[in-house]
Amino acid sequence: MSTTDSQYNKSNKNVKGNRKVVTANYCLKAVFKIPDGLDLEDKNVVEEWFVDGQYFNIIYTDGRTEIINWEWDANDDRAEYYCPDEEIENAEDYNIEYSEDEGYDAK
Repeated sequence: MSTTDSQYNKSNKNVKGNRKVVTANYCLKAVFKIPDGLDLEDKNVVEEWFVDGQYFNIIYTDGRTEIINWEWDANDDRAEYYCPDEEIENAEDYNIEYSEDEGYDAK
């Protein structure tokens, strides 16, 4: 919901006892190269694989672990990572505290 919406929901007024925040979901599709000739579903070779942050982890049945960095560059024109999905939500759901003297007084 943006401030240009024609309907104004008074329950979204950010006041003491009813603090609000705006959240925006960011989406990123990370791409990882699979080692040449490897079938990730071959349980005779790969015990487990998973992604942790920017790292693609492969644990082989022989005990080796391979960690592969993502193939993504923040400056790449193809790196569309913003999803227009803003919402007004309760600040307390995100453990956000407002100070009485922050000075964000909308008139």
